Amino acid sequence: MNFSALWGSKTFLQKFFIIFLIFSGLLWVLVPSTYHSSLHFDPAETLMWGSTFNPGNAKHPPMSGYMLYNFCRIFGFPNWAIFLLSQVCVTIGFIYVYKLARCFFDRDNSVIATLLITFYFFYNYETPKFNANIPHLLFVPMMCYYFFRGCSANKYHHWILLALSAAGACLSKYSAGILSVSFILYLIVNKDARKVLTTLKPYIGALLFCALMTPHIYHLIKTDFLVFNYISHGKAVKYSYFVQLLVFVAALIAPMLSMSAACFIFYWISEKKFPGFKLSITNPAALQYTICIIGGQAATLLLMGICGHRLLTIWTYPLYLCAGIFIISFYPGETSCRMKRVFALFCSLFAAILLIFPLIYYNCKSKYRYHIDKTVFRAAAENFYRERTGNDIPFISGDIWEASMLQNTFEYKIKAAPFTDPILTALHAETIRKHGALGITANPEAGSANIEKLFRNVSPQWQEMEIEYCARFGKPKKFKFYLAVIPPADVKELGSQK
Repeated sequence: MNFSALWGSKTFLQKFFIIFLIFSGLLWVLVPSTYHSSLHFDPAETLMWGSTFNPGNAKHPPMSGYMLYNFCRIFGFPNWAIFLLSQVCVTIGFIYVYKLARCFFDRDNSVIATLLITFYFFYNYETPKFNANIPHLLFVPMMCYYFFRGCSANKYHHWILLALSAAGACLSKYSAGILSVSFILYLIVNKDARKVLTTLKPYIGALLFCALMTPHIYHLIKTDFLVFNYISHGKAVKYSYFVQLLVFVAALIAPMLSMSAACFIFYWISEKKFPGFKLSITNPAALQYTICIIGGQAATLLLMGICGHRLLTIWTYPLYLCAGIFIISFYPGETSCRMKRVFALFCSLFAAILLIFPLIYYNCKSKYRYHIDKTVFRAAAENFYRERTGNDIPFISGDIWEASMLQNTFEYKIKAAPFTDPILTALHAETIRKHGALGITANPEAGSANIEKLFRNVSPQWQEMEIEYCARFGKPKKFKFYLAVIPPADVKELGSQK
């Protein structure tokens, strides 16, 4: 393959797109590595789930844990591997957004439609905190692309790949299922798309999806659908019904406004005139599809909120993977040379700002979930348990971050489960019954209540511990936590609490 000829065939914006994705991905790996000595809450928790290879836990489906644990295991669990996997998901996801945009636009406008997403901070600033949301940046664009291609070209491989990506998305976070409302809506409004339902191919994909979901569905039945308690209740709602709904609506609108503003500014600078408020639809097919994708999800979430279901603003992020395509479907005219240069400059400047801010802040502001020395944290727990039992730590039970962070320091050679996850705790009931466990918490009163609930007739004696931590240019601070020995006990009913 002649790579020089292939590179030469690319437009200016395509070349910028490739270079931008490479450098953005590398920098979002390297920059967080300068200020992460410990683990952020989300990746620590996700790694703990993955270390059990269980088909589920009390909070989310298992895919995010599988992905992160196995990827980090290849490299020996360094923090940079977490950031690298995040950027792999982001980069491949952006490529699929571009592929979907190419179904409607020329190459340059497809690049603009894709990179407009970077003006929504979730797709860059939040990605180092790998959690169940990050795989959606990979799987949701794949779902949107293969569903459209299946409806338009109706090839077997489109529906099979849709089934694979849909299973990956649903096994990462159940909210991916809301996208099915958007797909149904598109089938309703587009008569050509409905024709595929008269063929066998989409049903082959549906059967494959059901087969892939079967092990997890069996797990849900076996655990009495315990995970849905978290989905229904989760964190306590801090605001009134109407305030929560208003905040959620604002979260739906704000990213679209920021991306639209960026697009209009580019046009204004490049063409030396403002496009005005009389918008003309330049690509009806793109508009129809993206309205179904965005509108179907937004309407479903709003209906849930109106019916009293708790709403989190973080649930809005899958809507905006197609937002750039929606905006460019109104874009007035072809992309001029000046527009290309302005767009490249703005993207680069915005990306630099988002990189510089956390680089400065977290290297100057000491935070224990960023700057605790793992070796000191491990030594404190290890010495405590050996002094009191003469043995190595057999199991770790405690608060979510403290337990998962400590497990990470042992490179997952010791199993762990949080007090609040009866599924994972029950999975290791035999180990705890025979050998006991190390308890760790930041709140000894709450820790005692949790231990007495999970481990009957056990009243732990907590010992206060302190570890000093400090950012590279920050002030030293101390992190206080508590350790206790949980003795071997009869835990036949361990984890049965709902």
